[in-house]
Amino acid sequence: MATLDLPSQAHLTVHQFADYFFPSLVEKLRTDIGLALKEAVDISHGIIHKLKGRFKTDIPHPVQVFQKALAIIVDKETRKYKTLLEKNFGLSEVQFTEMQNQLQA
Repeated sequence: MATLDLPSQAHLTVHQFADYFFPSLVEKLRTDIGLALKEAVDISHGIIHKLKGRFKTDIPHPVQVFQKALAIIVDKETRKYKTLLEKNFGLSEVQFTEMQNQLQA
């Protein structure tokens, strides 16, 4: 997981953390997994949604708390994505659906 340029004692709300970290998360998914931009953005939105669901929105927490939770969620979601790729002949969900539609046509 990328590190943030914030003091280690910084406290943020989950929304502040998500807004600040979102671009880094998208870039990490693109480089580490090789996702297309649209897929990386879509998966990142899902990851951030799950992160926000774990914390009360208006209570600041240390940045490290969010980073640890985010690392767990990212690991789980990337494993789920890779499993889906294996089931879909190496195609992303969007590509697989396109292929299905073309075959039906």
